[in-house]
Amino acid sequence: MPCSYFFFRFGDHTKRSPNALLRSLAYHVSQQLPDFRRKLSDLHDHGVRLEKSDARTILNRVFVGGMFKMDLQVPLYWVVDALDDSDPYQTLLKIFAGISKAAIPVHLLLLSRYTENLSLAFGRIEGVVNFRGKAFEAQESDIHHFVRKELRYLRGTEILKQRVLKRVLQRASGNFLWVTRAMQEIMKCFTEEAVEKTLNEIPSGMEPLYQRMEMNIARDLREGDKDLAKHILTWAACARRAISS
Repeated sequence: MPCSYFFFRFGDHTKRSPNALLRSLAYHVSQQLPDFRRKLSDLHDHGVRLEKSDARTILNRVFVGGMFKMDLQVPLYWVVDALDDSDPYQTLLKIFAGISKAAIPVHLLLLSRYTENLSLAFGRIEGVVNFRGKAFEAQESDIHHFVRKELRYLRGTEILKQRVLKRVLQRASGNFLWVTRAMQEIMKCFTEEAVEKTLNEIPSGMEPLYQRMEMNIARDLREGDKDLAKHILTWAACARRAISS
């Protein structure tokens, strides 16, 4: 069963673009289907360089003009995770809408946190693409179990731990990732006053929480570490090609 997957990463600009998704899918499919691998090789021989092509070019030359015209007896399965971290996801939805024109069967599983913008965007292509949406929320019992387990290692009284548990559960809204990041901040505290201060300052939602964590990292860095970070960021930003770890 030919199955391909891609995971968008917000913090990695090389893994959050439509180009990256299409290149990854093309690579995975080429590893599973020799006929498509030969088509990619032919495109390369004719001067098509996927690493330098924009999303529209890759879609038209590789997928619409190649893969989607193949005679396949089995469907393709694609799994795309963290769609909400893609940039820009409007372009991706147009790409997914184009899949409906393929002569081959493609089954696409998209995973994402719920956002109002994504919901509206999917509504616009609802008449073009045959898709079904299903909401999954983290079970409160799972979040409760996770927080209780983490609190075993928190310095403080049982009364404090119960207060933290109650506050975190009240603000979780089923977002396990938020709970994880919030507990990481709380577990750094050494006094009850620091725990209370953190509970009061932790913002709701992921974006402001990440911003707070970023500010804390910048505040706690030693001067020498800041200079090193500046040099690394400058080097990475000015590199002529993507730098892998």
